[in-house]
Amino acid sequence: MPKITSVEVQKRNKDRVNVYVDDQFLVGVSAYAVAKHKLQVDQEVDPAKLESVLFEDELEKAKGYITSYLMNKTQHILIEKLTKKGYEEGVVQKALEWARHYKFVDDEDYARKFAKDGSNLKKNGKRMIAQKLKQKGVEQTSIDMALSAITESDELESAAKALKSKIETYKRKTKSEREWKQKCIQFLMGRGYGFDIAKKTMEMTAYEEE
Repeated sequence: MPKITSVEVQKRNKDRVNVYVDDQFLVGVSAYAVAKHKLQVDQEVDPAKLESVLFEDELEKAKGYITSYLMNKTQHILIEKLTKKGYEEGVVQKALEWARHYKFVDDEDYARKFAKDGSNLKKNGKRMIAQKLKQKGVEQTSIDMALSAITESDELESAAKALKSKIETYKRKTKSEREWKQKCIQFLMGRGYGFDIAKKTMEMTAYEEE
């Protein structure tokens, strides 16, 4: 009968251990799982059954971590966080499937909400919103779908609100109309608005200020 020959604490994560059976690596699991199943050196085990039991333990723990800390995040972030916690690839993928099934992870919905808040609340343009979503690992198709809901009118409105607090400062600190208008356009483009939106917003806001 195969025996556990070693239970070693992982070097990079002291809360996890590697279990060896007959001097061959079997699985990496949490120290809690080892204690729960009272695993110890020289214990006789069925490797396949033990691996299956420990896998289910790991999966349940990963699910708990998702519901506690990773709700409504992107798939990329979920995978990254679970991997950093030390979960094996198989556990991560099963946990991701479970999270998708119950809509705890939904990149399309995440992108829609992120884009809407980015435009309405943070006063960012489409380019900046797209860049931030890419950094969060959202696929381009989901990004494009989310951005398609933001109309030119929406961008002009949010850009105007963003510029309103800056325009008087630019007028006061620059020497010419051309210079402060350039500052306005640069400011808006820096927030992710395209040149056309930035120019139209500057012209509308300048007109209102007169």
